[in-house]
Amino acid sequence: MKIIFDQNTAEQLRDRHTLLELDTVEIQGLKKTVYCLVDEFEFQDIPQLTSLKQLHEQFITLYKQKDFIKCQELLSQLISLGFKDMNSYYDIMKDRLEKIINKEKQL
Repeated sequence: MKIIFDQNTAEQLRDRHTLLELDTVEIQGLKKTVYCLVDEFEFQDIPQLTSLKQLHEQFITLYKQKDFIKCQELLSQLISLGFKDMNSYYDIMKDRLEKIINKEKQL
């Protein structure tokens, strides 16, 4: 997975490549949206790539809305699409969501 930290680079690549938003992070006091470039897929995977992009965008929207339960539900669908480059990201998000949900239950 190729990670892109720069918004300008992401905009330039968006027309030719599939980019997925990963998160917004703070770097040296500035908030940056981080993207990944999905570039390793076979021609026959194009329909699944479309599904990946739609589900992933829905996942990010729900995450920003703090709807963590629905995010968890979407993760299994995203993983089942079989884009192995994304699995490490989804594993991290799965762990993060579990911690957030458990913390909320304690409140």
